[in-house]
Amino acid sequence: MALSDEDVQKQIQHMMAFIDQEAKEKAEEIDAKAEEEFQIEKGRLVQQQRIKISEFYTRKEKNLDLQKKILQSNMLNQARLKVLKCREDHVQAALDEAQERLTELTKNKAKYRQVLQGLITQGLFQLLEPNVVVRCKECDVSACKVSDFQGKMTWGLGVIEPTFVLAAQSEEYDELGRQSERHAYANEHDR
Repeated sequence: MALSDEDVQKQIQHMMAFIDQEAKEKAEEIDAKAEEEFQIEKGRLVQQQRIKISEFYTRKEKNLDLQKKILQSNMLNQARLKVLKCREDHVQAALDEAQERLTELTKNKAKYRQVLQGLITQGLFQLLEPNVVVRCKECDVSACKVSDFQGKMTWGLGVIEPTFVLAAQSEEYDELGRQSERHAYANEHDR
């Protein structure tokens, strides 16, 4: 049975339509698969970039926190140093004033004797030792060896008998009874 040209044309048309349909479906399938792979890859890249950005800003935040802590620590240390400097200045001012007052006090013999006796008494009671050696300047021996100290001192726990020893030559001590640096250094190294 022979097919007419028309039937052959129809069959060719039908086969072309079928092939065309198959090609379109295959193209759509390839497009869909490509789109799916694209979306997967895009999602992966976006996620990687999000992680990188997150890590970057986390590092930045840690660095800022660290810098903030360092700055706070520096400021705190500077404040402490200022406080220590002020404290040192006040202590030095008090020492200077005390030295000045003591220098003036040595000019008033009666008051100087009274202060010296009070300091020795206070020192003896704080030590609470039965035998005490009091070291004084040569010019202060008479102020130290007054009748108040000649006898025995009683204080709850026992008897205190002070012994008075003269300091070395006057060049070794200044007007306030402090040992000169040269003699203090020599005494330190003699031990």
